Amino acid sequence: HYIQAVNSAYAIYNKTGTLLASFTENQLWAGNGTICNGSSSGDPVVLYDWLADRWILTHFAFASNSGPFYQCIAASKTSDPVAGGWWMYAVRMDPGGTGQPPVGKLNDYSKFGLWHDCLYMGANEFDMTTTKSTYAGVAFASFSRSDLYSGAALTYSLGFLGTAPGFVPFTLIPSNNQGKGANAAQPGTPNYFVSESQTDYFFEVRKFAPGPNCGGGGSLSTATNVSQTPYPFTTFGNVVPQPNTTNMLDNIDDRIMQKVQYRKIGGAESLWVTHNVDTASGPTAMQWAQIDVTGGTIVTTPVQQQIYPDATLWRWMGSLAVDNQGNMALGYSTSNGSSPNFPSIAYSGRLATDPLNTLPQTEVQLIAGAGSQTNNCGGAPCNRWGDYTAMSVDPTDDCTFWYTNQYYSSQANG
Repeated sequence: HYIQAVNSAYAIYNKTGTLLASFTENQLWAGNGTICNGSSSGDPVVLYDWLADRWILTHFAFASNSGPFYQCIAASKTSDPVAGGWWMYAVRMDPGGTGQPPVGKLNDYSKFGLWHDCLYMGANEFDMTTTKSTYAGVAFASFSRSDLYSGAALTYSLGFLGTAPGFVPFTLIPSNNQGKGANAAQPGTPNYFVSESQTDYFFEVRKFAPGPNCGGGGSLSTATNVSQTPYPFTTFGNVVPQPNTTNMLDNIDDRIMQKVQYRKIGGAESLWVTHNVDTASGPTAMQWAQIDVTGGTIVTTPVQQQIYPDATLWRWMGSLAVDNQGNMALGYSTSNGSSPNFPSIAYSGRLATDPLNTLPQTEVQLIAGAGSQTNNCGGAPCNRWGDYTAMSVDPTDDCTFWYTNQYYSSQANG
């Protein structure tokens, strides 16, 4: 199967493209009796568990902007996401209490990683109790995989890092296992949460050790800073041009994009990350890096990294994945202000044998977009093109890459 999510719905396909099932977030949760039944609100993420052959569909829910705020987590009861059924868990994300997200904090931009023990989560927290929402810190969480897949009462823990007294992470993303058997994340291996430094040019890598059965008593380490190539910081925000309009698209700043992929090849363990960066020539570019975490040691210099730009195309909204040989594919959106370079979908990549710090496999345009984003949102131009995209590896051959992104098939048809 291949499962795709958009902001309010899911669709399940077979691998030749036949639609097998589709449903909104609220339809998935219909009759559940929780806030996710009727108040699901988007930001969906699909995960496939390489170690259990199960699926997880998750998004947030809230009935009003004042909360309470929930994460809706549906875990497939079997390997069949069409007919096998789902276990449903609605988790309140602003419970208050010592060390937990305070009441009235929204779990925005939630990102996930499946591991050998838990489903891990990070989210940006926004204070919704003020007249205008303000950034309040990050939430991090662990959920028991064994409970999710059995329908048992869910064991989990929530943590919170607030903005006082100093800088905290922004967009804190857990690592996501790719691989089976000896090539998977092994028991005893901590999960790694990665963020982009808000004060300097570093990837911040933290280890998370959960409590028993992914419940309370766990700990998130302080950050180990991993160096990165510096870049300008002058043209973030609504800066991506499109043909035939003055409306600019939001490049989503320089946050780490989903997912933080974990790969073990031979004895080497790596985290693979990507995010948008600014460039001296103006166009947004993709920075990617391979971080060595072999044996639980976070090496402070990347195995390799690169800023992948040119002088004409803006590249943003990236996601990457790595196959069992160490070949990497990076997908992203492209655009500029000249027709026919409407917002489009492209990818580039590298073979494991290619020179380090390079993407020598020629960039390929997967889909040529045929229209620009010219709609209005609340009386002003819609600058947002999307929040994230997703690159995945097919677990049946551990070789085929699948990618999802968005485009206009015509100016009239989004």
